[in-house]
Amino acid sequence: MITYIEDNPNNQRLMQRILSKRGYEVQVFDTAEAGFEAIRALQPRLIFTDLHLKTRATGMDLVRWVREAGIETPIIIVTVFNMIADRKRALAAGCDGYLSKPYSSSDLYQVLDTFYPNPKAVIQH
Repeated sequence: MITYIEDNPNNQRLMQRILSKRGYEVQVFDTAEAGFEAIRALQPRLIFTDLHLKTRATGMDLVRWVREAGIETPIIIVTVFNMIADRKRALAAGCDGYLSKPYSSSDLYQVLDTFYPNPKAVIQH
């Protein structure tokens, strides 16, 4: 399962459509707070989050909360902010990848192939 934190309904639908075509289950949340609670409860295999959300908490706050909770799930920032400094800051905060908007299906599939290549695979703990 993939958790996606995004406050724009159009972006939510786009991501869900692309991921569903590949067989991924997606849970979408529109705030960092709701996303963090879901991540703790659902233990997704991959997390996508927008950098800037409409609430006070940002995608960077979410990254910090997840890492401080000891959760090692890969986190990919999805944002229109694609300056090198933005990428460096996100990676330094604990993100595993960075996807710039607008992105193509192939851009997203490349991220998936790196971090979660088989949605049907079961991890043994």
